[in-house]
Amino acid sequence: MDELEGIYRVIEYLSSTKLLYTLVIIFIAAAFGALGGLTQFLVGRDRSGSKDETDRPWLYSVVIGATAALASLFVFTPTDPIKLIGLCLIAGYAGKVLLDSLRTWLDNLVNRKVDVRVEEKFGAMASEFMEHQVPGLVEQRIEERLSGSENGPPVEPGTEPKRSGTP
Repeated sequence: MDELEGIYRVIEYLSSTKLLYTLVIIFIAAAFGALGGLTQFLVGRDRSGSKDETDRPWLYSVVIGATAALASLFVFTPTDPIKLIGLCLIAGYAGKVLLDSLRTWLDNLVNRKVDVRVEEKFGAMASEFMEHQVPGLVEQRIEERLSGSENGPPVEPGTEPKRSGTP
């Protein structure tokens, strides 16, 4: 019965108005982002930019602009339709630069979370090891060294052992 309940929930969500509103917002964001990308392409053609920027087809700028607008919705949440349109136009115009910045931001965020998890997991283990294992190990090594059970005869405290091969 649980499997059917999950399927009913999916069907209910797909038939709800939430999905329709979400799709409308995604369509508006992509359309105005594409318009921003097209604007960036046209402005870039008028400037004396680098050859590789101006030789790209206009569709490239439109797709990058739409993608950048949708990606900007991940970071920014506009509160009304005017802010949504403005955000998407600007994000579409910024295009590739915005996508590169978002990628860097996400990489840093993921790396920071991984570092925190590693520190949480292994930090406790390392501190426990240092507290319980290392002092005992050091004392054991000192006793072995003084008793001579390791590496030859016992060594008097404060004297330097003679190394082989030295006069």
